[in-house]
Amino acid sequence: MITMRRAYDEPPRSQAGLRAAASVMDFLGVMGCTVLILALMALMTALFSWLQNDLTVTFSGIGQNINEAVMIDSNANR
Repeated sequence: MITMRRAYDEPPRSQAGLRAAASVMDFLGVMGCTVLILALMALMTALFSWLQNDLTVTFSGIGQNINEAVMIDSNANR
């Protein structure tokens, strides 16, 4: 009895090579995106650190100016 090979049993060799290449490209894409995400997270951390320091310096100066403007001399009211 002659059995016929079904199309879905095993891919031809040319398709197997393409599948292997596609798998390698998928792996490289995932690794590249992982590195990109880590780099972006490092940039975001640096941005928030800078923003925190900048806001601290900005509002300390504003707070000092407000305190000096509101401060009343206790001897002036007598």
